[in-house]
Amino acid sequence: MDKFTCSALVTLVTEYLEGSLSPGENEQFEVHLKRCPPCDVYLVQIQQTIRACGRLDLGAIDARARAALMDAFQDWKAAR
Repeated sequence: MDKFTCSALVTLVTEYLEGSLSPGENEQFEVHLKRCPPCDVYLVQIQQTIRACGRLDLGAIDARARAALMDAFQDWKAAR
């Protein structure tokens, strides 16, 4: 049975991508990915998001749009 849960993967995805997991955590992460196609898709989506956002010019975002995004993020964060 895979003790490394989907929730654990979501929590540790940043550390995984940064290469800062312990060797044991990294192995559990990768084993889970092989056994869980939805988590593998999630990882690919996160990687694509990082690549896309890395190309954004923050100055090109309309101030109203930026404010709306920040409000939405704050609402989401407060709900957690």
